[in-house]
Amino acid sequence: EDLITSNSMHSFSETAAQMIGLACGGAIVATLGIGGALLIDFLTFIISALLISSIKIPSTTSSDGQGSDLTVAQFFKDLGEGLNYVRSTRIIVICAVLACLINFLLAPLNVLLPVFAKVNLNLDVVSLSYVFLAEPISMLLASLVVSFITKKIGERWALRAGLFLLASGSILFYFVKSAPGVFVCLSILIFGVPIASAGLHTIMQRNTPADKMGRVSSVMSTLSLAAMPLSTATAGFLGEVIPLPALFALLGSLVAFFTVLFTFNRTFRSNTVLGAAGKLATDT
Repeated sequence: EDLITSNSMHSFSETAAQMIGLACGGAIVATLGIGGALLIDFLTFIISALLISSIKIPSTTSSDGQGSDLTVAQFFKDLGEGLNYVRSTRIIVICAVLACLINFLLAPLNVLLPVFAKVNLNLDVVSLSYVFLAEPISMLLASLVVSFITKKIGERWALRAGLFLLASGSILFYFVKSAPGVFVCLSILIFGVPIASAGLHTIMQRNTPADKMGRVSSVMSTLSLAAMPLSTATAGFLGEVIPLPALFALLGSLVAFFTVLFTFNRTFRSNTVLGAAGKLATDT
């Protein structure tokens, strides 16, 4: 199996689908109305569900060798095993906490950027729409090259590089004085997202048994999503007392700090981070 290629393909297909949806959304609403757009949305979900249900996934058994029959007691037992695995595996704990912190720090950007563009740069709606084109363009370009980059530098350095790009893009907003500057900073920031995501997911997948993959992924998603409402509320408060350029620089600096703190420690630098599935790189 090639986890890096799989993760990059997933990132590319997801981004491409988002771009197609954004491009077609306005035309669909204008032609069919809101009801027609909702109907098409419903049909795409049904088609996706049918396609997913047709995929044949090899069955896995739990580590204790029990069968696949699921009862209420077995469900809670499996859930407890998954949570215990997350808690007892230090590299998974590091990845979970890091993902939670990064989401907490970067979640407010989509809320703060329009305010920053209007208040600090006096951009109109048209200029702002052009600026935000940086998001899908950078995401798509990064998704195309993330597999090559990750194979060249390894998943650990891919995670570090992606997070440092996120930090750099956020910090550079402090110096922005025009719409092109916002476009460049946003491009740098967004370009790092697929690279960091591919590195993080590959590390987790290499260090998680197949029968616990779903539980570990659900814990990660829960922690990451739980941080977002608190993050947005906190950013709204800080935005009232701190100038937005300084707030962007502060958030980016914290991303860089936590990247160094969590990814340059002895546990993360150990070759065990690469997991039993194979060691693609010997970076430290």
